[in-house]
Amino acid sequence: MMSEHTQPTDPTIAFVVIALATIAGILTSSVL
Repeated sequence: MMSEHTQPTDPTIAFVVIALATIAGILTSSVL
């Protein structure tokens, strides 16, 4: 999905992914 060859274990990337997943879930729940 995203480029993981730079730093696979970057805490910032992990935080962004979790944040996006959470926001996406909230938006989906709000729309539905």
